Amino acid sequence: MAGIGIHNVIKGLREIDPEAVVSHIEELREVGGGIVTPAQIVEMARDPNALLHGCFTWDNGEAAESWRKQEARQILRAVRYYDAGKDIGRAYEAVRLRTDDGAIRRGYMESKQAASDPDLRMQVLRQAMRQMIALRKRFQSFSELSGVWTQLEDVAQRYELQDLMR
Repeated sequence: MAGIGIHNVIKGLREIDPEAVVSHIEELREVGGGIVTPAQIVEMARDPNALLHGCFTWDNGEAAESWRKQEARQILRAVRYYDAGKDIGRAYEAVRLRTDDGAIRRGYMESKQAASDPDLRMQVLRQAMRQMIALRKRFQSFSELSGVWTQLEDVAQRYELQDLMR
């Protein structure tokens, strides 16, 4: 069934009718001469009565701290390994570790260490597959990439990751 929905879990967005969100964005796009910008959406959402107001963090201290954490994630993703000047991958990967008391700790681990541990390696592989599947969903209407998606399905089958393909 064709339709529209909200994919990401964004604070407050799940409670809003997806059609209303799209309608609102389309209004801004029309006003913007065919495009909509994040700045337009933020400006529109400043009004406490605006449809998307509850999707934003309006406490500047809280928003600033959240943004700094995002910048820290960007730093961790930007650190790369190089071999003879060629970029060969990230130095750190996001992982989840179970502590002795059963709690889950989320953070970043040196990529080579994560790759050498079977459980962590599978975590990283599953995350990579989820990201590639998201790309497939985003670009599935481009037939030029159909061979890439076939190879993705082959890898999912080889590593028993078919559950991610659904």
